[in-house]
Amino acid sequence: MPETRDTATREQLEAALAKLLEGQTGTCASRISISAVAREAGFTPALIHNRYPDLAARIRVHMGRDVHHRPDEQAELQALRDVVQELRQRIGRLEADLARIASINAALSVDNAELRAMLKSGNVVSLPKHPSSHRL
Repeated sequence: MPETRDTATREQLEAALAKLLEGQTGTCASRISISAVAREAGFTPALIHNRYPDLAARIRVHMGRDVHHRPDEQAELQALRDVVQELRQRIGRLEADLARIASINAALSVDNAELRAMLKSGNVVSLPKHPSSHRL
């Protein structure tokens, strides 16, 4: 079966990575990086990022920056996601309480306006706020 261009490119990138790891590079790169591997193989870093994410991940491991395999950060991230979820639920409950209280407040405002109107009409007698010793 003839070799495809994709396979040939991967092999060139793999060979460039191996050369960098052995320190036998044709370029002046002294550190392992995606850019250094791409430069050594004669390609752009975008090619590695876009077409060979598995190779990019391996290069990051050699760089000491493998963000996908840090269990302590993953646990912290999950804990923060849990906190965010709890806070969103709390916000939902508070918004529901606010809507309920606003509805009650609106109803009381209407009742208050009606009572004030009746009091101004003259058909209603105001009782003293502190009733005297009269008992019913």
